[in-house]
This record gives sequence, structure tokens and C-alpha cells, in this order.
Amino acid sequence: MNGHSSLGEALSAQAFEAALVVTPPRLQAECVAAILARRIPVLVEKPGAASGSEARELVRAADGLPVRLALSRRFWPSYERWVGRLRDLPERWDVSLHTNPDAWAPHDPDPEGGSAGLIDDLLPHAFDLASSILGQGDLRPAQAAGDGGEITLIFTGPSAGVVTVGYATRWQERLSWQAGGAEHSVAPSGPSLRRLASGLAPPLIASEPMIAIDRLLAGFASDLDRSATNEDLVRCVGLLDETKKLLTQPAR
Repeated sequence: MNGHSSLGEALSAQAFEAALVVTPPRLQAECVAAILARRIPVLVEKPGAASGSEARELVRAADGLPVRLALSRRFWPSYERWVGRLRDLPERWDVSLHTNPDAWAPHDPDPEGGSAGLIDDLLPHAFDLASSILGQGDLRPAQAAGDGGEITLIFTGPSAGVVTVGYATRWQERLSWQAGGAEHSVAPSGPSLRRLASGLAPPLIASEPMIAIDRLLAGFASDLDRSATNEDLVRCVGLLDETKKLLTQPAR
């Protein structure tokens, strides 16, 4: 933190119009709560909280002050084009998101291994895309299965679908759907984060990711104007809670 040794020191030293929290997941709720206590709006990196109860407590502490989860995948123009088509299809949809751990390792890994990194780091992206496809944010899976390398969630209802997240040998994102008895799919994915970090893909950096970030920030600015708390934090962490619970249940 520029010129300050702690968050408390920074908050005491000057006034802020808003805050962006990008700490590891285990520290996020503590930081967000401290900032909200000073009545400062917050944009927080995924997952934002360790549990649904923690997320709900943060929203209660906000008391109408804007708190928004930093989900930006839905704002990629390529995703918007395909999600717009999928919303009009009554049949099954799939979202698949895999990443190479060498390119993007969990930033707060589970010391005992397992699926904590998948849940905290990748599942919020799947929530972002699946809720965009469904046009709603309240996702509750009927089934969940997985191990330390992959998690599969199955949703039922009018717009039944499958969300898969996992680690693979390469970065891969895919949207699939059924229409007219045929299977269709598209992979609106950019280059690996390794390429992004090394500066080998400046055109992409200047386009879709930055467009998405700009639109995310514009949405947060709109929250500030309306003094509105975005519901994604509670909804996304609720999905993470449901996934953890289903994964601990014995197989039937």
C-alpha cells in the first residue's frame, strides 16, 4: 500500500471514495469489513468471502453501501455474443472452464491439496458465465462430483445444464448447447495467462479483457451513483457453499 504499512493506517490517514480488494481469499472478508466500517464502497476480487454467512454479514455491514464482486467474464464481447444466442435456446447448455496450473495456479492454495483452489479461483468464473446464460444469479446445483483436478456441477430445471471446472494441460474455455437434435460448441477463449503476462498478446490485452474491466468498473460506478449493493457476492459464495457441501456427501 503506497506509503502505508497496513490497511488500518491507510484508512486512518486519508479519505477514500472507493476501494478495490485483491488480497488472497482468506483475507478478503476482514479487509472488506474494515473498509465498510469507514463507509467506503468496495469492489472485491473473487470469491469475496469464505462462506455464505460471511458474505451475508458483509452485505449487512454495508447497510446499502455498494459492495460488488469483481466478475468480468460476462462482459467479454465474444461471450456476450454467444450467451445472447444461448439464452434463446430451451435445450441443454454446458459451460466448461479449464486452466493450466502452471499458467494460473490458485493464489490461495489448499495446504492439504484437494479442490479448494478450483472452488475459490475457477468456480466464480463458471458462476459468472452460467448465471449470464441463465439470466439469473441464484444457481443451486442438484449434483456435484469431483476431485482435486476437476469439479462437475449439474443443474436441473427449465434451463438444465452442466458446469465443469478443472485443471488441465492447457487453458480451455468452451460453451456448448443442443439445438435441433445436434450438438454445437464454441471456444471464445483468449491466449494463456502466461502469454498475457509475458506481453505476447498486446492486441487481446487492449481489447476483450480491458473492455470487460472497463465495463465492470462502469457497473461499479453505477452502483455508487445509485447507492446499490450488487447481489453477486452472496449468490456466488452461495454456489461455492453448495458445491462444497455436495462434494462432501457420499456418492450414491
